[in-house]
Amino acid sequence: NQTVEVDYLVMELLAGRTLRDTMDESGFEHEDEIKEWIRKYMFPILEGVEKVHNNGIIHRDIKPENFFLKEDKVKLADFGLSMGLDQPSVTGPLVDVLGTLKYMSPEQFYNFSHAREPADIFSLGRILYEVVEGPITERIKPFKQVHLSRADSPFLKALDNVIAKATAETTKERIATARELMNRLSEILDC
Repeated sequence: NQTVEVDYLVMELLAGRTLRDTMDESGFEHEDEIKEWIRKYMFPILEGVEKVHNNGIIHRDIKPENFFLKEDKVKLADFGLSMGLDQPSVTGPLVDVLGTLKYMSPEQFYNFSHAREPADIFSLGRILYEVVEGPITERIKPFKQVHLSRADSPFLKALDNVIAKATAETTKERIATARELMNRLSEILDC
């Protein structure tokens, strides 16, 4: 008899509402709605993503449909494309582009194994964009920095700047960590 070791992951069953269900189909129009959404959903998301990153894991498929709501808590799911910083991808050798193009960072598209923390930040920046503008459509090019179409108040100008820094096309110019993104959002909410 030979002993065989098998690695496996046990996760709770999540079904039902996702983060997408908390977002307005045409984007939130009022600043108070945007601020409330950031406090209620984005801050817990950033805390969770920070923990994932601190454990050496890059998610690589962050999108609203991969955040489930359970008893009003946001839970990140679908780690099928995740990888550790010093480990090979759990998905094995890649011959196809894996991930969701609307949220995918340029570096992940060009070399999947090079996606690190800033790749997840790019995706989160695009989610923030959707909170104000509504779902990303074909008119928004994949892998590109995004800006709000209306930044007509001090708050929206500051938020537009944060979104632009989170979705910068190069990792050198991009917000690097979930903590940094959280701090920047906290600053503009407090002003």
